[in-house]
Amino acid sequence: MRQSPDTLRYTGFIAQEVKQAAEEIGYEFSGIVPGRLYGLRYAEFVPPIVKAIQEQQKIIERQQREMAALRKQVQQLQAVRKENQRLKERLDRIEALISSRSQKQ
Repeated sequence: MRQSPDTLRYTGFIAQEVKQAAEEIGYEFSGIVPGRLYGLRYAEFVPPIVKAIQEQQKIIERQQREMAALRKQVQQLQAVRKENQRLKERLDRIEALISSRSQKQ
């Protein structure tokens, strides 16, 4: 079943908004076709999008390495905490034993 042209929804970018956004970040975007009615060359979006994805991937990989290191530190701290708790319990038993022996004398 075909839709009539009046009910079709189109998606896309508004060329003037793309131009403004590019200017705001200092990017010279070659995909804008100026004229009475602005237009866009969508193929020109591919290189900056690929570059942005590559940069984001580097950030993601760095953050993953940082998270792995932090997880390792947390595990080490948990092990130290567990060992400290074990030693505290042992010390408490020793102190109780010493205290009970000194009270008997």
